[in-house]
Amino acid sequence: MEQKMLRKYAEMAVKTGINIQPNQTLVIRCPIHGAEFARECAAVAYEAGAKEAVVFYHDEQFNRIRMDKTSKEVLCDIKEYQKIQMLNYVNTDGGAAFLSISSSDPEIYKGLDMEKIDEAAKAASKAQEEFRDYTMNSRVQWCVVAIPSQPWAKKVFPELSAEEAVEKLWQTIFKVSRLEGDPAKNWKEYTDKQMVRRNKLNEMKLKTVHLTSKNGTDLYVGLAEDCVWGGGKDLQQAASHIQWQVQNLLPICLPKKSLQHRTESVLTVLFTAQSLMFTMAILSKILLLHLKTAEW
Repeated sequence: MEQKMLRKYAEMAVKTGINIQPNQTLVIRCPIHGAEFARECAAVAYEAGAKEAVVFYHDEQFNRIRMDKTSKEVLCDIKEYQKIQMLNYVNTDGGAAFLSISSSDPEIYKGLDMEKIDEAAKAASKAQEEFRDYTMNSRVQWCVVAIPSQPWAKKVFPELSAEEAVEKLWQTIFKVSRLEGDPAKNWKEYTDKQMVRRNKLNEMKLKTVHLTSKNGTDLYVGLAEDCVWGGGKDLQQAASHIQWQVQNLLPICLPKKSLQHRTESVLTVLFTAQSLMFTMAILSKILLLHLKTAEW
């Protein structure tokens, strides 16, 4: 992986993904093996006029040991400082922007007590409800970017050696992140196009999405009542400024919890809010492929 591409990726994340502003604080959450990329992001933020850059590292292997050896009661006992950690930065002078660097091992908790892990995850999620209100309602700037981990890379490219798999995943991430040429220009063109598509979907006032394919897919997805398609760019309102930032790669929307097949049988599914939006982002991509795009 070339250092200049890592730098370019950091610039895309900080300047385009977050749109860091002068006098803001950049808060980075990052796995320990992503320290080099976190440092690049911090350097970009300071060059753009950030007041401060701070980083919170985490270690999945440590977390596995903790999940395995710690009781459920202790894991679910979220301390007050953990609840307000991010909120402390939200209210700082100049405001804060939040960058999460994702690089998970898909099977990090394999073989452990999943019920205990689920309860711990619910407790941690509940503790972040107030901060999540800021991110989900665009009251702060935030962005999630990915970097390779060896376990993830081997899952994607099992035929390659660990080193080759990581390098190929880096190149794949760079490609889908539109780093070729001028990333800022690439993202502007792409998100402008997605906003047109998003608006088109809202004009259609869809109640149900019907998906079919040659391999037998025949799926009706009911949309939430009075739903609004989002995506493209997001107008973020902060205490001292209003600005645009990249929101989602695709138009997204929230479906109902029941997916209805054309035979009228009902399949009830349980999703987290994040997976619901991710699912609908994929469904919207399929939907857009079925719509006439000439006028778009």
